[in-house]
Parts: sequence; C-alpha cells; structure tokens
Amino acid sequence: MPEQRPSPSIGALQLEKKISFAWALSAVIAAIFVAAHQSGVVLPVPFLVLLVSVGLSGGFGGLMAGVIGGVFMSLSIIYAWVVGFGPATLTGTIFNVFLGCAVAVGFGGFLGAMRDQIVDLVVELDEKRRELDDLNRQLEQRVSRQSEELRKMPRP
Repeated sequence: MPEQRPSPSIGALQLEKKISFAWALSAVIAAIFVAAHQSGVVLPVPFLVLLVSVGLSGGFGGLMAGVIGGVFMSLSIIYAWVVGFGPATLTGTIFNVFLGCAVAVGFGGFLGAMRDQIVDLVVELDEKRRELDDLNRQLEQRVSRQSEELRKMPRP
C-alpha cells in the first residue's frame, strides 16, 4: 500500500502566493535605472530590462507582485518622461507615458494572475490525488475483505 506523504512543494507554493517579494526585482532594477541615469551611465535597453523584470515578478510572485513590479516600471517611465530621457514612443507624450504604464502594470498583472491560476490548479490536483489515494486504499480494503470472505466459504 503506497504511503501518503504531504507534498511540501504545494505548501511552499501556497505560502509564496500569499507573501511574495518577487516584486523586489523590479524595484531593484528601477533603482539601478534611475541611479545609472543620474550618474550618466548608459544602460543597454533599460526599458526592456524593466519589462522583463516585471514579467519575472509576476511569473514568480503572482498577481500582486506583478502589479507592484509594473508600478515600479511605471514610476521609472514617469521619471524618464519628467527628465526628458528615453524613446519618444514611450516617453514622448503624456499619452505615450500613460500607455507605457498601463502596459507595464497590465503585463505584470496578467502574468501574475496566470501564475496564481497555475498554483491553484496544482493545489487542486494535489487534493484530487489525495482523494484518489484514499479511494484506492478503500478499494484495496474492500477487495481484501471480499477475498477473505470468499476463502472462508465452503467449496462444493
């Protein structure tokens, strides 16, 4: 009979879903972005790096981490617009800034929501597996009882 063990990875996923600091990646990248610009250091494709960090925040941390990561990217876009830095398609007009901020928050939120759904499905799958294990154990006990009863019956 297979031994039923709790799945530590499921508990870890649930805990991560509740308290995640994956958004800190976007915060650090945004801080590096601002500090590099203020010191005159040119970073290669900083907005793309920020967008990737937002995706990673959402993908590793869930909905809230993705949205918070998107907010940090939005703050970086607003900063770039205020100081007159960045591509015109992102920081040229207030409409471009608004659209860039919406994309950042939406992207992080979308990936985060997908991650949360996957975690929920994995947890549900684990619960169903446990139910199936219980049903299998009950079936084995029934078969064992029936077999024992059949052995005890007189043979003709």
